[in-house]
Amino acid sequence: MAKVKDIYEKINEFAPFDTQFDWDNAGLIIGDLDAEVKRIGVALDATDIVIEEALLKGCDLLVTHHPVIFNPVSSIEFNSPAAVALRNRLPVICAHTNLDIAEKGVNYALVRKLELENPGNKSSGETILWTGDVKTQSADEFATYVGGKLDTVVSYADAGKPISSVAVCGGAAGEYLYDAAKAGIDAFVTGEVHHHEYLDAKRIGISVFCAGHFETENTVVPVLAGMISERTGTETIIINQERPVKYSR
Repeated sequence: MAKVKDIYEKINEFAPFDTQFDWDNAGLIIGDLDAEVKRIGVALDATDIVIEEALLKGCDLLVTHHPVIFNPVSSIEFNSPAAVALRNRLPVICAHTNLDIAEKGVNYALVRKLELENPGNKSSGETILWTGDVKTQSADEFATYVGGKLDTVVSYADAGKPISSVAVCGGAAGEYLYDAAKAGIDAFVTGEVHHHEYLDAKRIGISVFCAGHFETENTVVPVLAGMISERTGTETIIINQERPVKYSR
C-alpha cells in the first residue's frame, strides 16, 4: 500500500518542491509521511468544505494547489481548515508555486483549456509564461472567447490592435504582462490585474484580460489528479469546489 511519502515523491518528480518561491509554503503541510494512502482527493483549495467532502468520500490524503497554511499563524480556530484536517488525521500536501512553474502545471493547463494553437512555454523570472496562437480577432471577441472557455466574466484593457498571439499565467500574475509585451505578444490572460496594470497595458501596447484567480487556476486540478493517478497507481478523485466569487452579469 502506498504511503504519503510515496505520493509526495511522485509529485516532486513533475513539480519539484525545492523550486517553490522563497515566500511560499508548499509541501506536506499536515500529516505524517508514513501514513498509508488508499484514496487521494485533489482540489484547488483546502477549504473546510473540501476537507469534509474528502473525508466523506474516504480519502486518506488531500492534495491541493493553494496551501492550507500559507502565512505563519499565532492561533488556530477549531473550525479552520487546518484544524479540521488535523482533527480527522487527514494529511494535506500542497503544490503551489512549484506547480505554477512545472512544465505541465497551471499555465500548461490554462493554455490547454483555452485551446490555444502552437502552445509553448517561455521562461520569465520566477514563473513560466505559456504562449499560444488564436485566429486573428479583436480584444472584444477574444474576451468573449476566454469567458466562454472558462465560464466566467472577463474584465480587460484593449490595446487597440488585433490579437493573434497570447501569453497566459494563472492566478495573481498581472505583473508578468510586461514580460509578455517585451516578447511581442498581443494579449495576456491572467487571474488578477491591478488598476495600474490595466493602464500600463494600454500604454505599452498589449491587451490584458483578467479572468479570475479561481477560474484560471482550477483548470490544473484534473491535470494534477491525472498525473498523480498515473504515476502512483493510487485511486485519485477530484473534490469539486464551488468558485468563491459570484459575478453579476
